[in-house]
Amino acid sequence: RRLAPQLEAACSKLCPNPGSSAPGTLFTDDKGQLREDRPALVVSSTSWTEDEDFGLLLAAIAEFDSSIADDPAFPKVLFVVTGKGPLKLFYERKMERLSLRKTHVATMWLEPKDYPMLLGSSDLGVCLHTSTSGLDLPMKVVDMFGCGLPVCAVGFDCLGELVRHGENGMVFSFSRELADQFRELLRNCTKSGGEGNTRLNKLRDGVKGFERWHPNWQRNASPTFSAAADFVGRRHPPPWVTCGVLALLLFSALLRLLTSW
Repeated sequence: RRLAPQLEAACSKLCPNPGSSAPGTLFTDDKGQLREDRPALVVSSTSWTEDEDFGLLLAAIAEFDSSIADDPAFPKVLFVVTGKGPLKLFYERKMERLSLRKTHVATMWLEPKDYPMLLGSSDLGVCLHTSTSGLDLPMKVVDMFGCGLPVCAVGFDCLGELVRHGENGMVFSFSRELADQFRELLRNCTKSGGEGNTRLNKLRDGVKGFERWHPNWQRNASPTFSAAADFVGRRHPPPWVTCGVLALLLFSALLRLLTSW
């Protein structure tokens, strides 16, 4: 409810019973349970810079919307994009010009405490991050996985170290591929039990296997730092030796953490 003011336009378009005074929200009933006729929720976070081709997502949404407009197997879909940046207004104007029938795109700015709640409440995440070096992994995907959310992500050289296509997410290169993935993953996705989307459920199960930070730290880094503390406590080396040992062990621990993912 705290975020409702930012979703007023979405509510007016996607609400199953416009004008109804029934208690609840766009997604939940008066008891806080998910509505059977709720829209699907797809989330993407961006810094609104030229590093991410947000036009790719808008093109995919437009194609997806036109293909499902008259298909009752698909729920209405709300796409929420979070973040601030220099190109936000530019793309918001593009959104206003979209002629969407069964979907809606909304931009939001969230407090840190609300961001993981949004991710955990969503059906699917989208990552538009591309690496100029081909070596850095998108931390927004780690955030999504940490909240149990499968991801559709733009592919680049090392992305496979994080997103395994068909296991915990889907990888795409073009807007048409992303639109196809939306069709594959969002069909009947709001239905419960065996009536839901088996493909999306499989990806959710794959995300559950993503090791969280704490157990990974306990397994790879904690023993290293414990050994360092034991060495310093027993030997009482000069400060310069202590600093050198700690720096070496820190590098070793971080390397083991990163390579373990």
